[in-house]
Amino acid sequence: MAPPLLDLSVAAQESAGSVIGGEAVDPPLPDVVSVGEDADFAASDGGLLVPPDLALNLDSTAGEGVEREQRWEEMFRGEPVSRPRGGGFFSRVRVDVDIAVEVLYDDNVLFARPGEEVADIVFRFRPGLVLAFGDAEVREASFLQLSYRPTGSVFVDLSSENSFDHDIAAVFGHRGPKLKTTFDASYRTITEATIDVSARTQRQIFDTGLLMEYALGAKTGLRGDAGYVVENFDMFAGSEEWQADLYLTYAGGGKSVVGIGYGGGELRPEGGRDQRYQRALLRTDWRVTEKFVLAAWGGADFRRTGAEQETTGVFGVEFGGRVRAGTGLRLSLQRGIEASALQQSESFVRTVFVVGVDQRLGRRFTALLDVGFEINDYATDGEEAVERADESWFVRPGIRYQFRENLSAEIYYAYRENASSIDLFDFKKNQIGASMRYDF
Repeated sequence: MAPPLLDLSVAAQESAGSVIGGEAVDPPLPDVVSVGEDADFAASDGGLLVPPDLALNLDSTAGEGVEREQRWEEMFRGEPVSRPRGGGFFSRVRVDVDIAVEVLYDDNVLFARPGEEVADIVFRFRPGLVLAFGDAEVREASFLQLSYRPTGSVFVDLSSENSFDHDIAAVFGHRGPKLKTTFDASYRTITEATIDVSARTQRQIFDTGLLMEYALGAKTGLRGDAGYVVENFDMFAGSEEWQADLYLTYAGGGKSVVGIGYGGGELRPEGGRDQRYQRALLRTDWRVTEKFVLAAWGGADFRRTGAEQETTGVFGVEFGGRVRAGTGLRLSLQRGIEASALQQSESFVRTVFVVGVDQRLGRRFTALLDVGFEINDYATDGEEAVERADESWFVRPGIRYQFRENLSAEIYYAYRENASSIDLFDFKKNQIGASMRYDF
């Protein structure tokens, strides 16, 4: 579980996955979404669909889940979000409804090793509903936002793999003269494979977090965050984890905020030993230029597993913005520790890097490119533990066409490959898909 990244403006909700059907790797850090000129379209949960097994959803917790969407919107626009405000909490009510559909051909839907692939065509359907009260856009005053996004997946040949998943989320924020409080909670069911288990299965994730920021003076403050995550698999071992961090922050010149902090938590894998840890951390949130934003944290993780204690470097970086009019860039790099759902006596250090680029072509077309890699290095803990290391990478080019402001479509090709020290977990897969989204 990673400390939440800072936001130069205010906290905002990340809906729990911009992909249809789930992710291809264990949660939770940012979903792979294409960087678009229209920030509301590209950065929001209801954006065009990234293939679920290509989405690198990295670690997040108490504040990151509620901060990312507006931070990326500022990056894409190159300026802080500013919308008309006024009225009381219940005098400002917003209802957003959208629907996204997708069809894709996948030559390895079950993530089988080379020579055992099974191909199929998959149809996915995902409506979305968002109900917001108060200052849910700018979030400088109190707000409440509720969302629900179910996902239906239908396989043409492998009907036994058909699934219906849920994504329910709530975010509440209170803004006082000195204290800002944001609470978020979500429940998701995701039917998809992960790199760890390399098999299509359903998992249930309950995630809740609390972020509090208190101004001590004009430039100094305290920032505390806490989170609790429970993840259960239908066929594999689940886990639960809690964490809490406290930072002393300082707002320097040049629109930057830096902080030094200390925290701790406990990871409780099902069937394995509990892992208690402490962390010494540094973080920064910096508007590098008028068009680029950097948010980063890093430090040392001191973790006890049984009689042994290990020290591991952990970090997270998000950087993005507008290179020039019509060209966007997004970069995400994170490293953390997770419990293995397949190998119960082990945890693994997970490093993920994702870069996304978009280029507007004329008034309606946008070229998209997402590239990323993931490295999982397993740490043994017990006599039955098995040494394992995985290296996975993907590339996903695409073209988006904007029919009008509330209607868009995308076609894409995606390739993903995993090379494991255990041949059973090797796989290669190609996907060709098309998707469409309509905002009511």
